[in-house]
Amino acid sequence: MKIALIGPTYPYAGGISHFNTLLAKELQKKNEVKVFSYYRRYPSFLYPGKEQEDKKSEIRIEVEAERTLSMINPFSWIKTALKIRKFNPEKIVFHFVTPFTSIMFSLISFISKFKRKTKTVLICHNLKPHETNLLDKILGNLIFWNADKFITHSKDDFKILNKRFKKRKVIKAFHPIYDFFNFNIIKKEEAKKKLELKKQAILFFGYVREYKGLDILIDALPLVLKEINVDLIIAGQFCKNKEKYLKKIKEIGITDNVKIFDEYLPNEKVGLFFSASDVLVMPYKNLSQSGVIQIALSFDKPVIATDVGGIKDIIKNGENGFLVENSKESLAEAIIKFYKEKKERKFSKNAEKMKENFSWGKYSEFISKN
Repeated sequence: MKIALIGPTYPYAGGISHFNTLLAKELQKKNEVKVFSYYRRYPSFLYPGKEQEDKKSEIRIEVEAERTLSMINPFSWIKTALKIRKFNPEKIVFHFVTPFTSIMFSLISFISKFKRKTKTVLICHNLKPHETNLLDKILGNLIFWNADKFITHSKDDFKILNKRFKKRKVIKAFHPIYDFFNFNIIKKEEAKKKLELKKQAILFFGYVREYKGLDILIDALPLVLKEINVDLIIAGQFCKNKEKYLKKIKEIGITDNVKIFDEYLPNEKVGLFFSASDVLVMPYKNLSQSGVIQIALSFDKPVIATDVGGIKDIIKNGENGFLVENSKESLAEAIIKFYKEKKERKFSKNAEKMKENFSWGKYSEFISKN
């Protein structure tokens, strides 16, 4: 099958770039695939992080791609669409993350498919942006009306799209495992020593954005420390309002128990933080799905998370982690329970058993065989 895959890849940073690249590599095993990527991606005012390109990683996640697209250059959209027509694929695959791309994807889809049998597949990472703005409301979800098939990563998103587009194919899939980072697994004690941690450590990983609820975790930590001596690792770039978090940490007196690594972590450094921690904590306020869980799963790491979005599709309460209410009390209670009842070994073994359910091979079949 001939497949055109549109999305970021190296040198762009972030989860969608990793996802698109790993998907391309898997699809290429059994299909003829061309990747169309960007030479210019987000305008700076729309990008949540500080650096769009990964300039640090020595070990890269990359695939051969034609860098023909700019999000703000309509002529590049037409150029890309004409290249796709020349390739004449059976399927074009887009990643939907933000409504900002709706006009671009819709134009590419229309030109590429005009008087052809080509089908458009839309991978829906987030049906709604985590943090909306006026532009999102203006653009809406234009691209949805141009898609022939939808792939979702959560039951909630599946229900929404299945109800809205009854005559189109909607597939409930999953976010595949991010096992690329496993080349750097080291012993826990060695990792803790490198990061100067105490005996026990919990991990908050990834870009620090408002919807991820780090403020809730910070508020929960004093309650935890009354029962358990533990360090909180915050590993990821602060997108904004860093001073707000630092002020809160200082005011509630937990500075000595918080280790902050405010940076976009290169690929070879990711394993260090997951190896050093006992459990990943995700106090998210909203989301559709998260690649961070799938990194944790690749390291057989337990997860304590709020019961929102697609988290419950992966984290089974009491089996490979805990699902909690969105409050500091519930979060603190689960962390304390995790340590006092010594759940790490059990949860880790169950996480290891689950990994094969989230393979890239199985995921690629949702695109190529449906």
